[in-house]
Formats: sequence, structure tokens, C-alpha cells
Amino acid sequence: MLSIEVSPPLIQKGIDKFIPLLIENESDRQEYLAFVEKINKLVFVGSLEERKGATVLAKALNIVFESFPNFSIDFIGNDTTRNSQNISTVRLIRSLVNTEHQDKLNFLGQIPNEEINYYLNRSMVGIY
Repeated sequence: MLSIEVSPPLIQKGIDKFIPLLIENESDRQEYLAFVEKINKLVFVGSLEERKGATVLAKALNIVFESFPNFSIDFIGNDTTRNSQNISTVRLIRSLVNTEHQDKLNFLGQIPNEEINYYLNRSMVGIY
């Protein structure tokens, strides 16, 4: 069994295209490619508020989802009204992300600190 540990966000641009070439055993190479295919998750950790970049991220997600249509994002943290419109930041994020990408947004709310690593370890990129 091939064991690979991913620690977001330490990913060098493009390196993932060359790793399969370094794996000599075909079975291991296929297992690696299947593993990488499943890592299509982003995770945002922190209170959902404008000063923490949640709305800037929401706008950028339209570009991310166009380039990587299989990606989705988990938002971990309390919803707040700390934004320029004084409305639920979840509502504001949803209004900034294109309709066709709404199903890629997962709002988990606040979770215990000891559970955060579970989500980070299963994501391609962690955003704090």
C-alpha cells in the first residue's frame, strides 16, 4: 500500500504532474493518481467576516471553480454580520458566488478545535 501524507497548503505549483513519473510501480502510480483525484477540497477556517478575507475569497472562488470544476470548499467558523452590508456573511458569500457553484459551498459552522485537522488533512489548500 502506498502511503502519502498531504499537509496543506505546502503544494508547489505543478509538482503534482511530475510525481507520477517518479513512481516506478504501475499499481502504486495508479493508487497515487486515484488519491490525488480525491483531493479536491479547499477549507477556510475562521470566523466568517470581511476583515478575514471571506468576501474576497468568495469572489475568487468563481475563478477557482471554473478552473477546477470538481473542487468544493468547507467554511469552518461562526457566521457573523461583520461586513460592509451588515448581513449574514454566509448570505453575502452565497450572493458573490455564481449560482452554478452554490452546491460547492459547505458551511459547517464552528466545530471543536480537535476536529479541524480532520478537514485540513482532507483538503488541498487550507485558508486561515
